[in-house]
Amino acid sequence: MNEFSETPPSPEALVPNVFEMAPIRETGAFKVGEFIVQAYDHLVSSLDRWCNSYFEQNGLDPTDEILEVIGYHMIELAKNAYENSEEGGRVTMEIVDDSVHVIVEDNGPGFDPIEAQGESRGGGYALAEAIGWADSITIETCGKLYSKPKRTLKLTGTSEVTTGSRVTFTKKFR
Repeated sequence: MNEFSETPPSPEALVPNVFEMAPIRETGAFKVGEFIVQAYDHLVSSLDRWCNSYFEQNGLDPTDEILEVIGYHMIELAKNAYENSEEGGRVTMEIVDDSVHVIVEDNGPGFDPIEAQGESRGGGYALAEAIGWADSITIETCGKLYSKPKRTLKLTGTSEVTTGSRVTFTKKFR
């Protein structure tokens, strides 16, 4: 579909647990599946609607405080992936038992998570806050694996992700 729309896709179109972000840089738009969304501002509202629809589909109340915060962190991680990659990225959400797993992937240049973890926004939803709030988080970038054994991120091994990054964020909601 080559038409542009000023409104985000309907929740029914976003129910799968994977949200693809494919920017069309020359027009300032991005593509969600076959739907092209005009303007970056709709990325946040589209992600929010998708997240809420996915929670509802799985019998969860998206207004639950913990689920709302999971959604905020997911949106922030996805925005970072979108902003740092020429090809956009992918967000996958899975509910397993009493935990939500969010995986955000992109093909950007990669980054230093240790340095980024120090870039707090003072109570917001930046990477530093996601690292502190998540029950577990791993970041794979530039062939390295970082994880959070306690409250801060540490280099813990190697990764097959050598281009871009993959952030896996897990939080219990019950």
